[in-house]
Amino acid sequence: MYSTLHMKCRKKIIFTSDKILRSDYLSESKFVGSWTCWEDDGQCSTSCGNGTQIRRRLCNNPNYGDACSGKHIISVHCNIKDCPVYKWGHLKDLNLTKDDLKEVMKDELDEMKSNLTIDSKNMSATIRKRISARDIRPSAASVGYVGVSLLLIPLLMIISFDVPRF
Repeated sequence: MYSTLHMKCRKKIIFTSDKILRSDYLSESKFVGSWTCWEDDGQCSTSCGNGTQIRRRLCNNPNYGDACSGKHIISVHCNIKDCPVYKWGHLKDLNLTKDDLKEVMKDELDEMKSNLTIDSKNMSATIRKRISARDIRPSAASVGYVGVSLLLIPLLMIISFDVPRF
């Protein structure tokens, strides 16, 4: 003769109507199999916006009693709160075309675009290029040659005066 025990799970201890049993030890007498606590099988499929999570449980069937009734795997809803970053969530229920949505969001999209646009004239790489840029004008080359000759002439004069002394 089998007896059915009704169990509730709490912290890996199974409470029954007549005994408190640990989840890893059950009574020696035959009875209808009982389920262990539901265990989460991984994380929720999403962090927000109605995800799912798989839960499993095992049938404790000591001394070959009757099998447990019910499912051993279920899918439960999790993270059902709305995602906080979707600013225009109220628009998803409206029957709007893509062009209608662009028109509704035009001002904010333009503001975002202006905030995200980079002024390349003020970037440090562009400034460095301007400082060290080549100047291909003939006058720039002439100024360079004059500067080099003004440095070399005194140096050559000093060397030429010192050479006869050796």
